[in-house]
Amino acid sequence: MSTSSELDVSFAGDDLVLRLASLAYLARFSIVSRVHTRSDLRLYFSWCTERELLPLAVTRTEVEHYSLWMRETRHFKPATIARRLAVVAGFYRTCVIDGLLDHSPAEYVRRPRVSNESPTLGLSHLQFEALLVASRDSDNPPDFALVAARTPRPAHQRGMPL
Repeated sequence: MSTSSELDVSFAGDDLVLRLASLAYLARFSIVSRVHTRSDLRLYFSWCTERELLPLAVTRTEVEHYSLWMRETRHFKPATIARRLAVVAGFYRTCVIDGLLDHSPAEYVRRPRVSNESPTLGLSHLQFEALLVASRDSDNPPDFALVAARTPRPAHQRGMPL
């Protein structure tokens, strides 16, 4: 069941059409995805407001400026910029589907290249801790022994200099 904060679109301001369009777009997502998508959309609307732009009246050039702002002013990484632009493009695509716009101003906006390969090698410390806890609590005693035996030791315990 959705809570009111998950579907809060007050960041869209007083424009009823913009609020309804935002609500329609956010309603498409699961609860977890909705939280992140809402944050990305809120940032974009805030950027528009600071420049006195109406989100439902922007041009492709203005969306390109948003991308540039994220890169040069906010120093976001390419993956973050690509994700935030995907949210903006998805919002406008929904507006076109719903008949609010004739075309999407984000349709031909170039997004940064992002590798499909994760830069993360292995598990994060939180993921590894969760694995250890799950294996320790397992009904199968060898699970913990197997995970513990595969745990890398710090360099100084492996005979390497500090």
